[in-house]
Amino acid sequence: MNDYIPRPDSEFTTWQINFLNYASANAATLSLTPAELQPLLTAQTYWQESYSEHIEAQASAEAARQRKDESRSSYETMIRTLVKRLQGSPELTNDQRAAMGLSIPSAKRTAVPVPTTAPTLTVDTSQRLRHTIAFTDGNRTAKPDGVRGCEIWVKLGTAPTDPEELTFLGLDTRSPYMVSYDGNEAGQMAHYMARWSNTRGETGPWSETVSATIPG
Repeated sequence: MNDYIPRPDSEFTTWQINFLNYASANAATLSLTPAELQPLLTAQTYWQESYSEHIEAQASAEAARQRKDESRSSYETMIRTLVKRLQGSPELTNDQRAAMGLSIPSAKRTAVPVPTTAPTLTVDTSQRLRHTIAFTDGNRTAKPDGVRGCEIWVKLGTAPTDPEELTFLGLDTRSPYMVSYDGNEAGQMAHYMARWSNTRGETGPWSETVSATIPG
């Protein structure tokens, strides 16, 4: 038989409030004494405080992870832009490349192809205030040749009519990409577009727009 106490913390919180409220209000009918109820009331207070701290810590950790990912993506883009200029200089020596930890071109150089396909996106909305975006190259789970990652862009509200309306979320090298939202954004429609980016920072065509409601 299933346990009468729900396992998920959110469901347990709702259940225990109802249980203790009823038991307290009907203590006489249930032959419950204050000595029996008081330890539960104390434990309930401690649970509610610790559960709230846990929820806040989870939200803080997720926000910190997202800030970290966004800052790294922006920083990497800046580095790659500068390195692209340096690597294009005929005066840059292989010794200098090695000292900076850069790739040393082989005698026989192979050009990195510019992406010609667009990612296919799907959005999982099963978690509150979160979208999990999976991206594939059509029916293939592998990225196209020479592709470093998938750029994820978004617009909230009305659907975009031009990519210029989008806001950059991040460059993800491995599917899926997770986006977390604030509570005041629940119920809004998020419209996503994406494109492949190769190891030289060159991008391919835009994907189709995929839209999903932010679950509250």
